[in-house]
Amino acid sequence: MNSYEFDRKVYSSVLKIYKHYGKKKQLRQTQEECAELIVAINKLFRNNRDSTSSNKASKNFLEEVADVEIMLLQCKIVLQEDGKSEEYRDVLIKKLERQLERMRGQENETKGLCSGD
Repeated sequence: MNSYEFDRKVYSSVLKIYKHYGKKKQLRQTQEECAELIVAINKLFRNNRDSTSSNKASKNFLEEVADVEIMLLQCKIVLQEDGKSEEYRDVLIKKLERQLERMRGQENETKGLCSGD
């Protein structure tokens, strides 16, 4: 399955799930799945793992990331239904640009420290 077919299958499935359960139920489910991802990340750190090598904590992390992605795709459907898709994209781009600017600032600070300034 190529990337396009994969994306179509995922979106089609997510849309079907969202339409079946509805906005309120799926937003509540999103909360639950995000909480489960937080727990899975904590377990990775508790096991002194910062990689996703094969063990129970890593497998759980992988599954929770997938669950949260499914729910976030449904959140995007909510935004689309509420006419907020363009606003969402604008916010996303602004947040990415802001973080990249912070990173450039950190790089400049590091260069200044290294050069003796």
